[in-house]
Amino acid sequence: MPDRLPSLVLLVGCWVPAMIAGRAAAALVRRHVGQIRPVLIHGGLTVFVAASSATWFVINLNAVPPYTPGATLDPTFVPPGAASALALVTAVVVLPLSAIACAVSYRKGMRAADEPPGR
Repeated sequence: MPDRLPSLVLLVGCWVPAMIAGRAAAALVRRHVGQIRPVLIHGGLTVFVAASSATWFVINLNAVPPYTPGATLDPTFVPPGAASALALVTAVVVLPLSAIACAVSYRKGMRAADEPPGR
């Protein structure tokens, strides 16, 4: 279990960087009202979500233990089945979850600017 704990933390926390990026983008737009086009912000957030998901994949691919059943003794070799399963998890879980977290935090950050203080 202790050797799998970092991977579990990465899986559960994959949405955190996207949430922080969405909130930071909303704060940037609020600070510079009218100076930043929404297309640039949305494009930047899209690129960030895709890049963070790809980074998540590479980090976890490097974390695949060499003692996986059926693997060779070479610690740099990842079994093809493990790599394809990890790619599937990245595409089906991590990427959509990151995109949703980014969009929700961006919208919530933009709405926070519209609310009067004290609410």
